Amino acid sequence: MTNLMISIFINGLILLFTYLLIFIIYYISVVFSGKQIGKFLNKLDKNKVHEQKLAVIVYADNNINNHNITRLLETLNNQEYNRDNYSLNIILDGCDDETANMLEFIGGAKIYRTGTTNAPIGKDIAISDVLERTLVSSNAQGYIFLNANRIISERFLSSVNIALNLNPVVVGLTQIVNKPLTLYEKVLKALLDYNNIVINLGRSVLNLATVIDSDICAIRLEVLNEVKSIDFSSDENELKYTFLLAKFGFAPVFNPYIVTKIDSEKFNLKNILTVINWYTDEHACPIPVQKGVFVSDKSILRNSENILFSVILNADHSSCK
Repeated sequence: MTNLMISIFINGLILLFTYLLIFIIYYISVVFSGKQIGKFLNKLDKNKVHEQKLAVIVYADNNINNHNITRLLETLNNQEYNRDNYSLNIILDGCDDETANMLEFIGGAKIYRTGTTNAPIGKDIAISDVLERTLVSSNAQGYIFLNANRIISERFLSSVNIALNLNPVVVGLTQIVNKPLTLYEKVLKALLDYNNIVINLGRSVLNLATVIDSDICAIRLEVLNEVKSIDFSSDENELKYTFLLAKFGFAPVFNPYIVTKIDSEKFNLKNILTVINWYTDEHACPIPVQKGVFVSDKSILRNSENILFSVILNADHSSCK
């Protein structure tokens, strides 16, 4: 009996050591790859990238601040992208008449009103319904999903277009702006920056997937035709949807060139912890991207590492309204 227990104990230690060794090798590979940014980012003349037709679907619930959504619509209407090559679709889920009237006054977007002020129908149902209609009526080759609380620059759609020319499903970068953070929040923000620069970027270099983010992601038409659905109903279901996309050969890829920012009052600590836990918990097992999709074509940005690190870390938010 004693020998059996010793044998079980030794085998357990071997398994634990093996797991730790595999994880350490994986982690070092990701960190090292993330630091090889010079090999990953090359100059790309945006004039050489074909402007495909894009459809932007913006979701706003009844908690949205009117200033945020009008600011977003005005920026979307003033993109560097050819206005004939993209359409704007804004979902107002449980929003009041004032919000709808303001957006209609600004113009440039098709407005969909769903739910009631006290009972919004939810992001997943609302987006699925509008997406189904848009797929029928639009000739878009790429679909962009964006939360109405985001701040973007005039180059946003050009950045998405570049990313979608490289990968069929892409996830963008989120930054936090304009908030005096507590010490605890500063630590979490630092972890988010680290996760973006080292982990997400490193995984992209290694052809590993990123969890889909319904607040900022883009999907090519052929993916939607193949997968036949979306699932943005919860963080857990976004994770499941990531695995579904990977099963079809369309694993999402992080692209730091797609930058969105979020006001301090919308700063969600839970989202940061969810992302960090996913990459350091049992889900850290690699999900491969289609072979050769990302690494074989390293032309992704107009500039190299200085631009990327300034985009992610600097405190100058002048590029966004």
